[in-house]
Amino acid sequence: CECFKVFEIISLISFVEGFLIAHVHKGLCLFNDIVLVKLGTCNATSPNQQWTWTQEDKLLHVHSSRCLWADISSSLPSHARLASLGNCSAAPSWSSCEAVGLLGVADSPLYLKKQGQRVVVKTGKRYSNWTKYAVDPGGKYTTAEPVKCAVNLTDTRISTDSVFFKWTSAGRSCNFSVIHTYNNSRTANCARTIGYNDTYECEVKNLEPGTAYDLGILSSTDGELTNTSLQTDPMEPENFKINQETHSSTSLQVQWTASPGHVGWYNVSLLGTDTGQEQSVQVPGGASTEATFTSLMSGSRYTASITAVAGHKTSAALRTAGATVPCAVQNLQLSRVTGGLSASWQHGLGKVDRYRVLLKDDKSVILNLTLESSATTYTFPGLIPGHLYNLTVITEASGLHNESFKLAR
Repeated sequence: CECFKVFEIISLISFVEGFLIAHVHKGLCLFNDIVLVKLGTCNATSPNQQWTWTQEDKLLHVHSSRCLWADISSSLPSHARLASLGNCSAAPSWSSCEAVGLLGVADSPLYLKKQGQRVVVKTGKRYSNWTKYAVDPGGKYTTAEPVKCAVNLTDTRISTDSVFFKWTSAGRSCNFSVIHTYNNSRTANCARTIGYNDTYECEVKNLEPGTAYDLGILSSTDGELTNTSLQTDPMEPENFKINQETHSSTSLQVQWTASPGHVGWYNVSLLGTDTGQEQSVQVPGGASTEATFTSLMSGSRYTASITAVAGHKTSAALRTAGATVPCAVQNLQLSRVTGGLSASWQHGLGKVDRYRVLLKDDKSVILNLTLESSATTYTFPGLIPGHLYNLTVITEASGLHNESFKLAR
């Protein structure tokens, strides 16, 4: 039996709080005889035989408000380490294993043993035979059941690759670990919260994002197991962007790198910044890592977003922005006029921010000007008769452009 604290504060009768500590074979109980602690006939109504645990795992003598003490110095012979009462600040902590009757100084090889009517502290577990007694309503002695290391979860915090548990337990000096219940493999050892003897915490790391786990908080003290099922948060994908090589006047393609861990599907959405147009699509997690949106307005800005979904959980959203290519002007015409050329065109579909008009000959750019989006004509005076000219009308919108050109003399 691994040693652990099993004594617990209980109410014996209305006017006395505590418990009796009895020697198993002799049926005698610990009591205070002035200073020394001795063994005598058990009497549940005697305040002088009542003990209780402090938060520091020290045994408090209820009547005197002093604690069970012994000089554990190695320089003393074993028969001289007499148990007595002393100031609680100087008294040692105690641990016990009621299943085999052990009661000893915590974190040491010294155990409480009977020596005649006196009680001493000696090395070795043999002859350390103690139990805790309460009194039933009829006044009969009953062996008090140790309070189990049951878990009362007070906080669970889950991330993409870890989970943090916090809980309380009424058991004393419980030792906990978290295990995978499907194979009982241990994932993490747990510790008390500093300053709180009944509060424990544990963080399990290196979990897979978006994955369901069946975990158990196991007390190695008494085997109490508390099961819990949870799912880690899915992780958002990486490298989410609009593919600039495939965008057109009416379509946009987004692509990404798959999220680590488990993903059921990706929610991919597109919102038109200029138009308010919305489209959404679900892409299975194990399938493609791209999505194409069609029937869009040319020359317009769009914001794409993506989330990873696993079970009932959704990752943080990633966003990226882009635009469709504006349409080039249609039916571009050049006609001769006195001393020059006259250009005309028709608007393409979609949004236009402005037009940029370039007139070139075989040597250089003769004219470079910007026109409003409503313009459909422009006249170029002062040109050389019979000279070959190249007219290019560039449509600009949302940071992108498209163009048409025409040759004329």
